[in-house]
Amino acid sequence: MKHVYSIKYMQLLVCLLLTVPVLSQSVDLTELKKVKLSGGLSVNTLYNSYNPTGADPLSYFVSGNVNVQALGTTIPVTLSYSSRKFTYSQPFSYNQIGIHPTYKWATAHIGMSNMTFSPYSLSGHQFSGVGFDLAPGRWKISTMYGRLVKAQEATETTPAAFQRTGMGFRVGWQGDKLRGGVTTFYARDNPNSVTIPVRPDTAAPFEQPTPLANLVVGINFGATLFNFLQFDVEYTNSVLERNRTITAKGALTAPAALLWHPNATAESYGAVKSTLNAVMKRTNTVIGVGYERVDPNYLTLGGYFFTNDFTNVTLNFSQPFWGGKINSSGSIGVQWDDLKNVKTSSQRRLVGNLNVIATPSPRLNLSASYSSFQAYTFINNSIQNITRLSPLEQIDTLNFTQITQNASLNAVYQLRTTESNVQSLMANVTLMGVANKQGDMVRRGQLSEIFNGTVSYSYGLPRQALTLTTGVNVMDSYISRNRFNSVGPTVGLNKAFLNNTLLAALTSSYLYATAETSTSEITNARLTLNYTALQRHNFTFLLASLWQSTQLTATGNFITATLGYTTRF
Repeated sequence: MKHVYSIKYMQLLVCLLLTVPVLSQSVDLTELKKVKLSGGLSVNTLYNSYNPTGADPLSYFVSGNVNVQALGTTIPVTLSYSSRKFTYSQPFSYNQIGIHPTYKWATAHIGMSNMTFSPYSLSGHQFSGVGFDLAPGRWKISTMYGRLVKAQEATETTPAAFQRTGMGFRVGWQGDKLRGGVTTFYARDNPNSVTIPVRPDTAAPFEQPTPLANLVVGINFGATLFNFLQFDVEYTNSVLERNRTITAKGALTAPAALLWHPNATAESYGAVKSTLNAVMKRTNTVIGVGYERVDPNYLTLGGYFFTNDFTNVTLNFSQPFWGGKINSSGSIGVQWDDLKNVKTSSQRRLVGNLNVIATPSPRLNLSASYSSFQAYTFINNSIQNITRLSPLEQIDTLNFTQITQNASLNAVYQLRTTESNVQSLMANVTLMGVANKQGDMVRRGQLSEIFNGTVSYSYGLPRQALTLTTGVNVMDSYISRNRFNSVGPTVGLNKAFLNNTLLAALTSSYLYATAETSTSEITNARLTLNYTALQRHNFTFLLASLWQSTQLTATGNFITATLGYTTRF
């Protein structure tokens, strides 16, 4: 009966497309002669002397695109290829080709491409097939159909992968004060696309998968109230069949299940996200609050990674001062997991940040930021609760708090700015501290502090197209009772030749690092050449060398070279 659901789903997509207002377009046949071709080609060759995996040190990458313009239509074709061989097997394609023709407000995606409907449904998953993005007037319509994952037989190191096909539809409307839309996405595995043993291979370090099926429906709504309040809410329901070969019917009553009637292995998940922002134009103040909740084990087949089992509540603001010379923004929020209270441990996180950008004078630019992250972990020690003899008996503290704080300050001061001479001084300071707190105590070895500071000076001669940069970097870190220090200078020289068609850059740096029981020295040199011919052809050459020596190992020298060519037509 699965094919019946697919036919009904395709019929629903066709009906929805037919009900959307479509604007007719006239074609002038005289435009047939006005065909324009444009595009580009990029070829890069990479050599790397450091190959611990034994791979070929020489590899190349080719990518290109061609745009055909005729009859008011743009048809872009993209291509990418690499000689790089991967040591693992995976069901996704690296070498790909796609065509994306555009006409007026309509864009098609043919071949290998990706689309995003929502963070909770189809979210950037690569597919091989066809898709459309339409924007007639205030409407926005997107639809797709194609193969999400290609079939792959099981090996000794990787499990099998079923061929997975998906289809989706999204329609939205944007008004002056109201907006809204609906999203639906369906994907399923073909159980006959690969050979799966009756029971998992006990010799394999993994279990063979079962064919999945998934239907996602979502709705979003937004409104602008009183000309200063903006409200948006989105709800998505995902119903996932864990094994679509099971014939027993399920009894779910979720919105997606009512449209699909999945089997007994199906599970339902929900996700909701809402925001409320107030914009006060008189003071240019923006204050907002957000709420997001994703059910435990939330999953769809339209994305690669999903974060689930959490609730977020955030408060953010932005406010300028002093006629816009100072701009501040910040946010504070709390996140917690274990929404169903079934985990052996749960976490609550408190996150806050503050950013300030100031330009007190045309020569001076300042920026500062501070963020604090606190994660509270609560251990549900059921064994100790059971074996406790007396309710007055003290239980060891098993609740942990991880505190992370970051602060940074950046300053840029223009010492001199003329047509013949440009000088500037830059400074950056970064502080980071991490502490693991158990109860009310920070134990030894559970504290880390890192300081990093950089000061640099730039001297430029614009008429000679010459720039000299020099600086020094200092780092001091204390991590788990181990102290590490490093200091070293950096010198860079940039020069343009042949009427700025040839750009050359030479950079060298030296680093002296000390640890508790050893010292090391690292020297790096890099040469970059970039030549542009006839304004369309670009040649790039990069040569980098690294020398490293420590007390325990001999000196090592690693070389990387890149030669590239790029053209546009």
